[in-house]
Amino acid sequence: MPFDFDGDRLLWMNYQSRDIRDVNLYNFPEKTLSTVVNFQKRDGIISHMKLLGDCLYYVKNTRDLVRYDMKTHNSTLLGSTRDAIIALYVTRNVMREFDKEEDEKLGGGLGWNDDEIDEEAKASEDKRFTIACLDEAENLYVFKSNPASKKISNITIGIKTLADIPEEIRQKDLFGMGYPYFICLYTDMIAFSTDYGIIYLKYDHKKLA
Repeated sequence: MPFDFDGDRLLWMNYQSRDIRDVNLYNFPEKTLSTVVNFQKRDGIISHMKLLGDCLYYVKNTRDLVRYDMKTHNSTLLGSTRDAIIALYVTRNVMREFDKEEDEKLGGGLGWNDDEIDEEAKASEDKRFTIACLDEAENLYVFKSNPASKKISNITIGIKTLADIPEEIRQKDLFGMGYPYFICLYTDMIAFSTDYGIIYLKYDHKKLA
């Protein structure tokens, strides 16, 4: 079962039996194959696994967000959602240099500052992440790490509570057809797929400071 590809590394899960699963990583530049973690029956349902640095981020038992450090082999529960997760995205959420230049020309109108991170945070940069996910109950979640304080902040948005959602869409079941759904986040912008098209929005990232 393929999970993720970051341009250099391919991540997938192989079933040894119904309950025993190996997660494998192939590094194309180094031409190396390794088994990075093994899941047993007691580990429950594993899905939506993503690569970011030396860590794997995945969903356990449909609702729990977990980070697995491939160096230390430690797992950390990051948070949980109200209903089963159907789409997941993980990023460092650092603004591209081109966009920084454009933002400066506009007088910093985006209000995004990647430099608001102290030396301690820089030293643990691999633990910096922002997660965006959707659940079956039509909620949108954003989880953000703060390496300096070692805390994780989060916000939950009911999709149908958004003011600009058309009334005809508000009455629909957005995730009822069982498609693979996708979500993407960049700075304070989020886009995700539904049964009736793409929804794009901006969230108040300062609530996650």
